[in-house]
Amino acid sequence: MSFGPRHVPLSRSKVGRSKQGRTPLARSGALKRERPMKQSKPARRKKEFARCYGSAERIAFVKARGCVVRILCQGPIDVAHVGNGGAGRKANASSTVGLCRRHHEQSHAIGVRSFEQAHGLDLAALAAETHQRWLAHIGESQI
Repeated sequence: MSFGPRHVPLSRSKVGRSKQGRTPLARSGALKRERPMKQSKPARRKKEFARCYGSAERIAFVKARGCVVRILCQGPIDVAHVGNGGAGRKANASSTVGLCRRHHEQSHAIGVRSFEQAHGLDLAALAAETHQRWLAHIGESQI
């Protein structure tokens, strides 16, 4: 294998070393953040979980329904959000469907619209149907 006339191999002693003789990652102290990370409050985390997923019972209900694609499914069932809640937030619990891990990752990789076209699905309609079935399951009626 030839690298051309300008290639001069470095000796092992000089590879990855700075002028002071230390490797770039060898520092005297730990890395520090400019500002401390903002801590979220436990009460807020509970509210966000309730908004995004409803409850542990609802998660189990959505997972029990299985993957909505129903073809070549692999892995455990994930609760997938359809759309978003705005400003980088997850959508509400009423906008969730069950997808196997393979299809959930595929929906993120190619985008929801392309995923819907590839599988001939309307995820928003399936999320609405899942929500209606959940309400019927828990005995509530939607007016």
